[in-house]
Amino acid sequence: MRLWPRSWPIAVKMSIDLLLAALVPLGLALVLTGGESHRQLDKSARDNLFLLARVTASRLDQLLQDTARMVQLLSRDDSAAALCGGDSKTRKDLAETVQRQLQSVLDTNPDFASIFLTDAGGIGLVGTNNKIVGMDFKFREYYRDARQGNAHVSEVIVPKSQKDPGVYFSAPIRQRGKNGSAAVAGVIVLELRAQSFWEMIDEGQSNLKGYALLVDQHGVILAHPRRDLLYHSLAPLLAETIAEIDPQTTYNQPSIESLNLFELVPVLDSPLPAGSASFLARRNYGRSEREAWVTGFARLKNKPWMVFVMQPETDFAVQTSRTTDLVRLQVLVGLIVAVCAATLAVWRARSLVRPVLAINKAAHLLAHGDFHARAEKFGDDEIGQLADSFNTMVPELQHSVTLQQSMAIAREVQQSLLPAEDPKLARLDVAGRSKYCDSTGGDYFDYIDVADPAEKTTLIAVGDVMGHGIASALVMASARAALRTQAMDGGQLSSLMNKVNRFLATDTHNRFMTLVLVRVEPARGVVHWTSAGHDPILLYQPESGQFTELSDGEVPLGLDVSTSYHEHQHAGVKAGDVLLIGTDGLWETPDGHGQQFGKERLREILRAMSGESAALIADAIEKKLTEFCGAGKLTDDVTFVVAKMR
Repeated sequence: MRLWPRSWPIAVKMSIDLLLAALVPLGLALVLTGGESHRQLDKSARDNLFLLARVTASRLDQLLQDTARMVQLLSRDDSAAALCGGDSKTRKDLAETVQRQLQSVLDTNPDFASIFLTDAGGIGLVGTNNKIVGMDFKFREYYRDARQGNAHVSEVIVPKSQKDPGVYFSAPIRQRGKNGSAAVAGVIVLELRAQSFWEMIDEGQSNLKGYALLVDQHGVILAHPRRDLLYHSLAPLLAETIAEIDPQTTYNQPSIESLNLFELVPVLDSPLPAGSASFLARRNYGRSEREAWVTGFARLKNKPWMVFVMQPETDFAVQTSRTTDLVRLQVLVGLIVAVCAATLAVWRARSLVRPVLAINKAAHLLAHGDFHARAEKFGDDEIGQLADSFNTMVPELQHSVTLQQSMAIAREVQQSLLPAEDPKLARLDVAGRSKYCDSTGGDYFDYIDVADPAEKTTLIAVGDVMGHGIASALVMASARAALRTQAMDGGQLSSLMNKVNRFLATDTHNRFMTLVLVRVEPARGVVHWTSAGHDPILLYQPESGQFTELSDGEVPLGLDVSTSYHEHQHAGVKAGDVLLIGTDGLWETPDGHGQQFGKERLREILRAMSGESAALIADAIEKKLTEFCGAGKLTDDVTFVVAKMR
C-alpha cells in the first residue's frame, strides 16, 4: 500500500509536487527560451541604438524649431523694421536700441552665435558683432531667399572669416508703406552654433563603445566625435553633387574626402524615418580588417539630415556569452532550490504565511486611510524586502497625497486670479475662457476697470508666459499683480506696458511672456491696443465679411528692460463687429494626427456665430476645439477673450 500515492505522507507529496513544479516548468522554459533569449538580447541592443538615434534627432529638431520661431519673432519687431527702412538719421537713432535687443536675446540663448540685420540691399546695419556693419551679404543664399520674402534655414556653413561653423536662419523684415502694403525693408539673420549639434551628438553616444554622427542629405558628416572627420562623406560623391555643395564656399575646404562607409548610403537614401541596420567597417577608419557593426538611425523632421548611432557587433557577442553563463547558473540554482523546497516545505509554510499576513493587515489599515500603518518585518528575504518596500512606500504615498492636495489648492488659487465672471457693459459684450494643460499654467486674461465710467467699458488683458506649470503660474501671478497695481494710476496703454515690462525684466530671470492690452471705445468705434510680442488680434466685421489682424507690437515682456512699447489704434469698428484675442495654444492645438486647429477654423466659427452673443461664440469655439482634439490631451494652455460691439 505504500506504493499507492494516496497513502504517501504529505511531506513526500509536497516534496514531489514542489520538485515537479520547479523542474518541469524550468526545463520547458530553458528549452523554449534558450534561443529566444539570444534573439531578444540582440533585438534589445538594436532597439537601444534606434531609441538613442531617435531621441537625439528629436532634440536637434527641437533646437532648429525653437531657433526658427525666435527669428520670426524678431523679424516682427517694429524697431527693426523702422531701422531697416529709415533714413540715416533714423538708423543712427535706433541702432543702439536694436543692438541691445539683439544682444539680450543672444545672452539668454547660449546656442546662438550671432544676430544681425541687413538693409534691403544686403549691407549689414547692426548686430551682436560690430564687424558685420557695412559688410555685403548679397552673395549669401540666406540673404537672397529672405529678400524674396521667404524664411530660410541654411546648411552648415564654415565662414572664411572664422573657423566656427554655424547654421544661418533668416527672415524678411517688412515695413508698411503709406498705402498699407508691406514691403521687404531688410533681413534678419541668426547664426546657430554648429557646436550645439556636436554636443548633442556626443551626448547621444556617451554610454557606448561605438560612436554617433550626424549627416546631411548628401551624406556629408556634420557632427562626429572626431572633429578631424567633419565634412567628410560616407561614400565618394558625384562631381555634380560636389559642385552643388561647393565645399570651398560652404565648408572652407577644397574638397570632400570619403570614409568609404558604402553600406550606409542605402540607409540614407531609404524612405524609412528611423530603424536599425548592419554594415561592415574598419575601426577608427584605419587599415584593420573590416568587421560587423550595428547602427540605429533616425531622420530629422525640420532638415533632411539623419542621426546614426553605431556600435561594434562584437559587443553584442560579449553580452550573449554572459547570458549563456547566466542561464547555466539558473539551471543549477533551480535544481538546488527544487530539492531544498521539497525538504523544507512543511517547516517553511507557516513562516512564509506569517509575514504575508502581517503585510496584508498593514495594507488593510492603509486602505482605510491610516498612514501610520507599518508592516512587521520577520526577516531579510524577499518578503522582508517587500515589508521594507511597503514601509518605505507609506510615507511617500502620504507625501504624494499631500502634494496632490497642495496642487489642487494651487489650482484653485490660480483660478481665483482669473475673472470670476464676464463684465456687464452697455455697449460691449465680453466673454473669456481659459483652460490649462497642467494643474497650473502660464496663460492669463483679465478685465481691469480703469476707463472713464461714462464710457462703460473695460481694459482687456491677455497674456502667455513661456512654458507652463508652476514656474509659469508664478510669473503669471507676478505679471497680474504688477498690471493691476500700475493700472490704478491710469494713463496710456503703452505707459502701463512699459511699467509692467520694467518690473518683469528686473524681477524674473530667463522668463518672458507675451501680453496684449486692449481698450475699446464703443462711442467712437475705435480699438486701442498695445502688444508685447503677442499674436495678432482678429477682428471680424459681418457687414463686409472682412477679417483684419491687428498685429502691430513689440517684443515680449521681460527680455529687455529698456524696451519702449507703443499704443496703436484701429478705427471704423461698428455694432456687431467681433474681436477675438487669444493665446497661440488656441490655434496651435493639434489633433491625434499632429494637424493644428488653425486660424481658418476660428474664422469659420466667427463667421457662422457673429449674430450670437460673445458667450455663445466662446462656447462654440470651446466645443469645436474639444471635438477637434478628441480624446487627446492639451499640449499647451488655451486662453481667449471674445468682445462684440453691441
